[in-house]
Amino acid sequence: AQAAPAAPTPEFYWEARRDAEGADAPDGGALARARARRAFAMEEPPEMDLAEGDTLLVLVEEHADEAQGWIFAAKAAEAGYVPRTYLELAADDAPAKAPTPEVTDSSGGEEILEPVTQPRAESP
Repeated sequence: AQAAPAAPTPEFYWEARRDAEGADAPDGGALARARARRAFAMEEPPEMDLAEGDTLLVLVEEHADEAQGWIFAAKAAEAGYVPRTYLELAADDAPAKAPTPEVTDSSGGEEILEPVTQPRAESP
C-alpha cells in the first residue's frame, strides 16, 4: 500500500508543461486544483492515467473552455493530457480571476420578466 501522494505544485505543472510542449507552452495563467470525476486509462503518452478522486492542477482558462477536448494536467509526480470533461474544479479552490462576462450580469435577464399573456388588473 502506498502513502497518499503529495499535492501537485505549480512549479511541477509548468516544468512538465514546458517539457511536453516546448515553445508552444503557455507563458503562464491561473492554475486551480481539479478532481478526477472518473477514471481514465491512457492509450499512449502524452496522455495520463486518472483514478477517480485524483487531485490535479489545471490551467483555469483551458478547463473553462468547452471547446477543449483534452487539457494538460499535473499530479504530484506525473503530468499529461486528460479529457477535460473528466475533471471538475475543486470546490474549495475557486480561481482567483475576474468572473467571465456571462456571469457578471446578475439581473437574470428574461427570467425576471412577467409573461405578457397574464391579464393585468383593471383600474377603477
